[in-house]
Amino acid sequence: MRCTVYLWKAIDSDEADVVQEVRVVWNADNAIQQVMREHGLPYIHYAWVVPANENTACTERVAVRCYSVPARGR
Repeated sequence: MRCTVYLWKAIDSDEADVVQEVRVVWNADNAIQQVMREHGLPYIHYAWVVPANENTACTERVAVRCYSVPARGR
């Protein structure tokens, strides 16, 4: 599956903070986790995955955590 992943770090962001094309992944959730790891993001408020294949549905996720990225101090 090839897709484009859009990630919003903050709930009030108008535009995606990260936009990245992912070439080979098993599914949308794996794509989100891959991009979060690459950008060092332990948490995002919103994710939208748009597959390259127009016959495949887009995926939306809210409040996603990536446990393989250490949380930053508050």
